[in-house]
Amino acid sequence: AATQIPQTDNRLWVKARWENHETLALVDSRAQMDIIDWAYFNRHQVPWRIKEPPTPARGPFRTQMVTYETEPLDITVAG
Repeated sequence: AATQIPQTDNRLWVKARWENHETLALVDSRAQMDIIDWAYFNRHQVPWRIKEPPTPARGPFRTQMVTYETEPLDITVAG
Protein backbone atom coordinates (compact mmCIF):
# COMPACT_ATOMS: atom_id res chain seq x y z
CA ALA A 1 0.00 0.00 0.00
CA ALA A 2 1.13 3.52 -0.67
CA THR A 3 2.50 5.28 2.38
CA GLN A 4 4.26 8.26 0.77
CA ILE A 5 2.52 11.41 -0.42
CA PRO A 6 3.84 12.95 -3.65
CA GLN A 7 5.49 16.30 -2.85
CA THR A 8 3.39 18.01 -5.52
CA ASP A 9 0.10 16.93 -3.88
CA ASN A 10 -1.41 19.66 -1.69
CA ARG A 11 -4.48 17.68 -0.58
CA LEU A 12 -4.87 16.47 3.03
CA TRP A 13 -3.71 12.86 3.47
CA VAL A 14 -3.46 10.89 6.73
CA LYS A 15 -1.96 7.52 7.53
CA ALA A 16 -4.65 5.00 8.40
CA ARG A 17 -4.17 1.59 9.99
CA TRP A 18 -6.58 -1.35 10.07
CA GLU A 19 -5.26 -4.44 11.87
CA ASN A 20 -1.68 -4.71 10.56
CA HIS A 21 -2.35 -2.88 7.25
CA GLU A 22 -1.23 0.72 6.81
CA THR A 23 -2.21 2.99 3.93
CA LEU A 24 -2.85 6.63 3.09
CA ALA A 25 -6.36 8.04 3.25
CA LEU A 26 -7.43 11.20 1.46
CA VAL A 27 -9.48 13.54 3.67
CA ASP A 28 -12.30 15.20 1.72
CA SER A 29 -14.40 17.48 3.91
CA ARG A 30 -17.15 17.64 1.28
CA ALA A 31 -17.44 13.88 0.85
CA GLN A 32 -20.82 12.35 1.58
CA MET A 33 -19.51 8.80 1.90
CA ASP A 34 -16.27 6.89 2.34
CA ILE A 35 -15.08 4.89 -0.64
CA ILE A 36 -12.49 2.10 -0.54
CA ASP A 37 -10.65 0.97 -3.65
CA TRP A 38 -11.70 -2.57 -4.66
CA ALA A 39 -8.07 -3.64 -5.16
CA TYR A 40 -7.23 -2.65 -1.55
CA PHE A 41 -10.49 -4.15 -0.34
CA ASN A 42 -9.73 -7.54 -1.91
CA ARG A 43 -5.96 -7.60 -1.29
CA HIS A 44 -6.45 -7.13 2.48
CA GLN A 45 -9.63 -9.23 2.72
CA VAL A 46 -11.68 -6.44 4.30
CA PRO A 47 -14.95 -7.98 5.61
CA TRP A 48 -17.99 -6.77 3.66
CA ARG A 49 -21.73 -7.21 3.27
CA ILE A 50 -24.40 -6.29 0.72
CA LYS A 51 -25.64 -2.71 1.29
CA GLU A 52 -29.37 -2.40 1.91
CA PRO A 53 -30.67 -0.32 0.33
CA PRO A 54 -28.10 0.45 -2.40
CA THR A 55 -27.05 4.12 -2.42
CA PRO A 56 -26.10 6.27 -5.45
CA ALA A 57 -22.55 7.69 -5.42
CA ARG A 58 -22.37 10.99 -7.32
CA GLY A 59 -19.36 13.15 -7.98
CA PRO A 60 -17.06 14.28 -10.74
CA PHE A 61 -17.47 10.78 -12.19
CA ARG A 62 -20.26 8.63 -13.63
CA THR A 63 -22.99 8.08 -11.00
CA GLN A 64 -22.76 4.53 -9.66
CA MET A 65 -24.78 2.51 -7.19
CA VAL A 66 -22.97 1.50 -4.00
CA THR A 67 -24.08 -2.08 -3.44
CA TYR A 68 -21.48 -3.28 -0.90
CA GLU A 69 -20.25 -1.91 2.41
CA THR A 70 -17.69 -2.99 4.99
CA GLU A 71 -18.61 -4.60 8.23
CA PRO A 72 -17.87 -2.10 11.04
CA LEU A 73 -14.08 -1.59 11.24
CA ASP A 74 -11.82 -0.16 13.93
CA ILE A 75 -9.45 2.16 12.06
CA THR A 76 -6.67 4.20 13.63
CA VAL A 77 -5.87 7.50 11.91
CA ALA A 78 -2.81 9.66 12.52
CA GLY A 79 -2.10 12.91 10.73
